[in-house]
Amino acid sequence: MKRVRVATVLFVLVILLALAFVRFAPINMISAHKEPQLGQPIKQAATIDQSGGFYTSRILDGFPGENMRQIDEIIRNTPRTSVVAGSVSSGMVTYVTRSRILGFPDLTTVKVELTKDGTHLWLWGRLKYGLSDYDVNKRRILGWLQQL
Repeated sequence: MKRVRVATVLFVLVILLALAFVRFAPINMISAHKEPQLGQPIKQAATIDQSGGFYTSRILDGFPGENMRQIDEIIRNTPRTSVVAGSVSSGMVTYVTRSRILGFPDLTTVKVELTKDGTHLWLWGRLKYGLSDYDVNKRRILGWLQQL
């Protein structure tokens, strides 16, 4: 009986340590702040839904800097969201948004650039840990675009 208790306590400690690691592990800025690696060519306006993330792009009216400031303001007002790397002035920013209870990190990279078709905005949300995000990134990004 004593071995069962010890094994149970050790199991609970391992789970708590794993959860603490997920919540408090730093985000590597170099590997997080990058353009999408989607395994297929990216079109000017496209949407790609993946089990571990979501990519979408839009052609917008207005100037790139103005659009970047607007989307940055919307994203920064999202609870539990902060900047990992990049800046509005550079035209590309990566954010981390953590889940409410366990603090699982999702990364979102936003880029705005001027193309021959107009201002191209793309957003790439993906999970940091796990295999599926259960469309959390998709809902978050589409919500941001709706506010924009």
